[in-house]
Amino acid sequence: MIRSNILVAWRNLVRNKTYSILNISGLAVGMSVAILIGLWINDEITFNKDINGSNSISKIMQSTESNGKIETNTWTPYPLGQVLRNDYSDRFEQVVTSTEIWDHVFDVNEKRFVFQGAFMEEGGGRLLGLNMLSGSIDALKDPGSLLISAASATNMFNTTDVVGKTVKLDREHNLKIAGVYEDFSKNSDFRDLSFIGSWKHYFATTELIRTSEEPWRPNAFI
Repeated sequence: MIRSNILVAWRNLVRNKTYSILNISGLAVGMSVAILIGLWINDEITFNKDINGSNSISKIMQSTESNGKIETNTWTPYPLGQVLRNDYSDRFEQVVTSTEIWDHVFDVNEKRFVFQGAFMEEGGGRLLGLNMLSGSIDALKDPGSLLISAASATNMFNTTDVVGKTVKLDREHNLKIAGVYEDFSKNSDFRDLSFIGSWKHYFATTELIRTSEEPWRPNAFI
């Protein structure tokens, strides 16, 4: 019975080639479009969902006028963080200043690695809801400590058991690894965040920021 139905269907396809090609092509295109739409919807609804409380986390942005045009970006002056804490504490449960995520050099056992990361104020780990595999999520209180992702730990040491080990950052600063966190998903704003350094360390070692006569002028923070 099944064989007979298949034969009949095949004969119909062969007999009406043009009609069959149009139908099969239409079905294939329709299925492809439906799959693509489904993937896009899934990407949208799962974006940043590996961050606890992502719906209540916001990024401060700044709009400036240049040559008659309004430009909006994520760069803000670093004193803004303290102003938000002091003057708008009723609107923000937590405010964390961070550098942008960019490349930094790590030297370990005569080997050199390049990872992307950022320097954040001490509440950064809790704001992002880091899933700590080892060490302390509050380690950023110490300017000599940093947190690294599991992937970067494995790349440098072939293990994630690295708490207490020392790395040289940007060819000059010896820092201690104080915690290892689970990598963010690919569908996240922080997918490239391979390490988090202490804001205190960044501030102490960045003369342009520390000694600026106009601290509201540099716009390089988020």
